[in-house]
Amino acid sequence: MLNQIEIWKEFPLNIEHSNFYRVEISNFGRVKTYNKVRPNGGIIKGSLQEGYPIVRITLYKERPQKVTEKIEAYNELIAFIEERRTSLLKESSETGDHLPEIEDLKEQKLAVVAKRKKFILKTDQQRKIAVHFLVHRAVAELFLEKTDHAEVVIHRDFNKQNNHVGNLAWATKDEAFSRYADNPYYKAKKYNENIFGEQRRKSGNEKLSVENVLYIKEKLIQGKTLRELANHFKVSDMQIHRIKTGENWKGVKTLSEIKMEKNKK
Repeated sequence: MLNQIEIWKEFPLNIEHSNFYRVEISNFGRVKTYNKVRPNGGIIKGSLQEGYPIVRITLYKERPQKVTEKIEAYNELIAFIEERRTSLLKESSETGDHLPEIEDLKEQKLAVVAKRKKFILKTDQQRKIAVHFLVHRAVAELFLEKTDHAEVVIHRDFNKQNNHVGNLAWATKDEAFSRYADNPYYKAKKYNENIFGEQRRKSGNEKLSVENVLYIKEKLIQGKTLRELANHFKVSDMQIHRIKTGENWKGVKTLSEIKMEKNKK
């Protein structure tokens, strides 16, 4: 029975960075991040990599001292220009003088601000750190004891997006490979290969493949909307609707559809 109490643990990034940034992962397979914008934390979904939920984060190394000093020099120059401009504005309100100089100082300030922005963008690119982790593996590392020789994390129900700790287990590569034939998605794929003779791949003018259609059908069963799936695959809502009704891709069947047909017989 799956544990119904959600427990959160910090996931160590093991990287030196300048951000206020922390990641927590629960035994339910959910991910929470903390940063300056969300100091109390917020749930994130991440994206998918070959069907597996993955989290990608961009962090930054500390700024080198020379870079920090140059940014500070820009700040001081901007403050000096603004102080001079404010002083002239006060005088101008009484005498009406200095208007050309005031306008010139405004342009100078805008030019320095633009230079500072360009410099910061350029130097920040150089100190970027790209971090990513697969959610199922992170859950296993935090909540499951790793057995000897285990290298991979498997999903007991073969659903790559069910990352509850009760659905995960450490396994050797051989163990993971040996259970592949029992994968319902693999069985459905082989069934469709038999129908088409050879596995149908998407052609140059075709946006969806057999694998895409199987994924769409499974997600429709799970309650995903037409719009969500259409946005994901960059197709129209009508294309997803036609798959749902069987108007298109009728021959491509999920495992549940195959079982239903067998039961009818």
